[in-house]
Amino acid sequence: MGKWLVLVLAATSVLCAQDEDFHVFRDPPRIFLNAQRLKRVQRETTRESIRWRQFSTLAESQAQFPEPGFAWALHYAATGNAASAKTAIEWAMQPGATDIRQLALVYDWCQKAMSPAQKSAIGAKLLKVVNAAPGSGKGAAGIRDQVLAAIAIADEAAEPAEKVIRYTVEEWWRKSIAPALREGKPAISREELAPLFEVLHAVFDNTKVDLRDGAPQFFKDIPSWHLLSHYPAPLQTADNEFRIPAFVGTGEPDLKVAALSRAADLMIVAYDPNAVEAQFLQGYLIQDRFLMRGLFGLPYEFLWANPYQPGLPFAKMDPFFHDATGGRFFVRSSWEEDATWFGFFDGAMQLSTGTEIRNLKPGALKEPVEIGGATILQAASADGMKFPIDLPEGGVFFILGFPPKAVFDVETDEEEMFEAEADASGILLLEFAKGAKGQVWIHRPGRGVLP
Repeated sequence: MGKWLVLVLAATSVLCAQDEDFHVFRDPPRIFLNAQRLKRVQRETTRESIRWRQFSTLAESQAQFPEPGFAWALHYAATGNAASAKTAIEWAMQPGATDIRQLALVYDWCQKAMSPAQKSAIGAKLLKVVNAAPGSGKGAAGIRDQVLAAIAIADEAAEPAEKVIRYTVEEWWRKSIAPALREGKPAISREELAPLFEVLHAVFDNTKVDLRDGAPQFFKDIPSWHLLSHYPAPLQTADNEFRIPAFVGTGEPDLKVAALSRAADLMIVAYDPNAVEAQFLQGYLIQDRFLMRGLFGLPYEFLWANPYQPGLPFAKMDPFFHDATGGRFFVRSSWEEDATWFGFFDGAMQLSTGTEIRNLKPGALKEPVEIGGATILQAASADGMKFPIDLPEGGVFFILGFPPKAVFDVETDEEEMFEAEADASGILLLEFAKGAKGQVWIHRPGRGVLP
């Protein structure tokens, strides 16, 4: 039966691939500004929304945006203001303007305002990238740049553009990144989520190919993982408050990373706003105190945020997330900003209480750590352990330090024995119902109860 299922899935995959067309047919703007999003950003100017007022104020003051091509081209797309297009195009015409992502946006969004000479000069920069070996850029950002360049000049270079998009879908994604994500490998870092979702949006808007199909569980988990992997205490800056994503190392948080983390959240919701997980994330995002008002973050905020999209109250979510495939978890005592938080990720273990973040060494948990309804323990040995429980409201246990993928029998005083498997990092997750009490014995199958 299993053999036949594999054959059916393979045949289905071949048929789907045959139905795919990587030729770009849409008229500009093609990148990010689909019909619905373009209409929304244009309406924001008449609605005088808070995001538009912030963006308009900066534009009127001739602010020095860190990403001037992106910012001024977006302002032109929203307003039709010729001066904004002129500023974006002048930036793109400079010899030092080499940011391919911004060049592609200027070319795509400002075409009507370009002279033939300007279009030819900017297009030549993009064509050089499109004609390079597919996938020659570095990481998800390099792939993103090549894809956006291909989509921007698809009219002038249809065949090379199609080749780039086909490579991205069939080779980079389906044969490399998606299989790695399904196996729990760190093929996409947190910092690569924003460029990854820019690829997803651009490919889907122009080919209707949904890259999520290659790693459905990864994308289902992203909203919960991303939300819970921020420290509870926000950071107040001169522009706005930031939720800081968990990071390994010491020193002050990188505010650009924090801004792009929020931008990634906004893109995640924009890609599938009807998913329940995305609606919880939207509830987390629409608090105006976290709206990005700075020169770097505001254009992302204006482009991707949809304040008219309802969100679910994120405080109703479980305050923990466990990724068994990738071997990581995050837990917090509550959804309050003074909550205690624990993270096991990227080979690091951290405990946050208020504004203090402690990096813990492996094996450093001499005593259980209780956070909300979760308890974090260190395994007594590779073969198992014994510990008491008394859980009037139920709870979960994260037990660290077992061999990866090790299988155990779990027994309690009041329940039948059941089997549990440690995850890819040796974390064993146990969940107990309300009223559970007594002793828990964890031991290898067939070895009997621990003394």
